[in-house]
Amino acid sequence: MKRFNIINELIEGHAIKHENTYDVVCFFQVLEHITDIKSFLDASIKCLKPGGKLIFAVPNNNPYFYRYLKMYTSNLPPHHAGLWDKKSISILPKFFNFKLVEVKTEPLFGIFYQIQVWAEYKKYNLLTKILSCTPKIFIKALGKFASLFSGVNVIGVFEK
Repeated sequence: MKRFNIINELIEGHAIKHENTYDVVCFFQVLEHITDIKSFLDASIKCLKPGGKLIFAVPNNNPYFYRYLKMYTSNLPPHHAGLWDKKSISILPKFFNFKLVEVKTEPLFGIFYQIQVWAEYKKYNLLTKILSCTPKIFIKALGKFASLFSGVNVIGVFEK
C-alpha cells in the first residue's frame, strides 16, 4: 500500500515554500467553491515549473439539458460561489500568467435521464410516457448521441 503525504494548508501558503516546484497542479470540482479566484489561481500557477500544466474541472454552468433546470440546486450559491462554462474558462489567460492549451466539455452522461428531464420541463407528456416505456436496448442506443451535447463538467488545461 502506498502512503501519501497530506499537507493541510492553503495553496497561497504552499506556493510561498514551493515556487516553481511542480510539473502539474490539478484540482477537480474545487474552483467553483473558491471566492478569491485571483489569489487561488495565482498561487497555483506560482507552484508550477515553467512549462508546467494547470488542469482543472468544474461543473458546466451551460450543459445542454440543464438549460431547462434553471434552479438546479447543486449548482447554486451558497453551495457554489462561482459559475463556470467554456467561455469563462477560455478567457482566464487574459487575467493570469498562463496560456490556454485546451478547454473541453465532457460528453453528456445519462442522456436518457436528461431527455426525460427536458421532456417533463417542456410538458411533453406523451414523450415522457413513451420514454418511461422504452426498452433498455433503445435507451442504450441513445448513449451514442451523448457526444453531440455538452456534459455537466468543463475541463481546462493551461501551461505556465
